[in-house]
Amino acid sequence: MTGRSNVLFSYNGSAWSTTTPMYWYNRTATHTFYAYYPYNASNQSNVVPMPVLANQQVSTAVDVACDMLVTGPKQQAYPAGSSVAFVFSHAFSVLQFNITMGVINTYTLKSLTLRGGNTASGSSGYGIVNTVNTVAQIGYNLVTGAVQAAANNSSVYAQTLTKSIPSTGLIGSIPVTVYVLALPGQYLNPVPAVKFTVAPLIGSNQDTDYANLSNNTFSAGTKYVYNVKIGGIITKVPQPCGAAGKLPVTIERDTVINLSNKSFIH
Repeated sequence: MTGRSNVLFSYNGSAWSTTTPMYWYNRTATHTFYAYYPYNASNQSNVVPMPVLANQQVSTAVDVACDMLVTGPKQQAYPAGSSVAFVFSHAFSVLQFNITMGVINTYTLKSLTLRGGNTASGSSGYGIVNTVNTVAQIGYNLVTGAVQAAANNSSVYAQTLTKSIPSTGLIGSIPVTVYVLALPGQYLNPVPAVKFTVAPLIGSNQDTDYANLSNNTFSAGTKYVYNVKIGGIITKVPQPCGAAGKLPVTIERDTVINLSNKSFIH
């Protein structure tokens, strides 16, 4: 089995299978295993391709097509059994935004823009999401357990969605929750911030200002929960009132949850 690399295993609902049989090298040697999901056939090294987070669909559930699970090192010898039990963890961070309107009218959430970068120059490392998955530019190192990135100038990510925010008839609204996957790391220039576009029942779209998130460092396998109020100022960490033509937005970090091997929605 020594030297096997990037062996695909598939699950049919009841059993695992592979087209590349693997055998123990001997009955005494300790073997070291690493694994990842989703599979990429082109990978032949410890640095594996990652999903393109700029392509994720921002919605009321995490886009599982862009999620990534990793595990290892798992050390085991033959006497421990013929199977190897893995416990996977999430390679990315997830940001959860609980959004309400601070006005009575019914609005529709039209878009969310998230930004965060390492420098303001074109030679910066990757921003808060990646736009490619070529391992020469960015990948996940299974041995070090970290994102490995080359230079890139992308630090702004925008995704459009439509989600109704119904009015409660009071000052506020029923919260709408959306999720965004982000690369773990520290972002200082620009610092992590988010803005929204909403639309009233009658009239044109309205934008908010950027509101800085209350932290600039994100850890893998961790969910960061933010409460957002658009058009209101009921919050622990108020942002400045909106500029001309902009809706004011306030935001706070509510909780940080280490997910370990749990689902992002937990």
